Amino acid sequence: MVWSWDVKATEKRYCCGIIDAIAIEKSSSICVLAEHKGMGFVDLRRTDASLNWRNDLMGTDWSYRDDLMHIDEYLYVKLAFHEGQLFSSWGNRIFVYGGSDWLPTSQFERSRGGPIRDYSIGGDRLFALQDNENIVDVWETPRPPII
Repeated sequence: MVWSWDVKATEKRYCCGIIDAIAIEKSSSICVLAEHKGMGFVDLRRTDASLNWRNDLMGTDWSYRDDLMHIDEYLYVKLAFHEGQLFSSWGNRIFVYGGSDWLPTSQFERSRGGPIRDYSIGGDRLFALQDNENIVDVWETPRPPII
């Protein structure tokens, strides 16, 4: 093992139920999604490696998500990274974040068919598979912001 991270006692009350994580090589960090906290980032360049929670993303109170009707929807949460942008799905939406502070840039909502079960990014298209019906939504992938 090259590196290990453990939840510090001060973070345990915030960090229950991590449901997905993704490495972001460009910024030497890891992004995690927790059930009731939202997104957290661990900067691997720092020696203390504490989580920096960003529950302000998309102006969302993550502990009372109105689009979470069933606990099963936690199973469909997914993070992805594509062309400098971070994507996260939750319930019936896909959120897109960009820039050095991972600010929200876009949001996609499914057409119908229940929560988004899975999604994939291919070239300039974002494909989302619905849970309740055999529906695939296709959107044009947002362009990364010009810096």
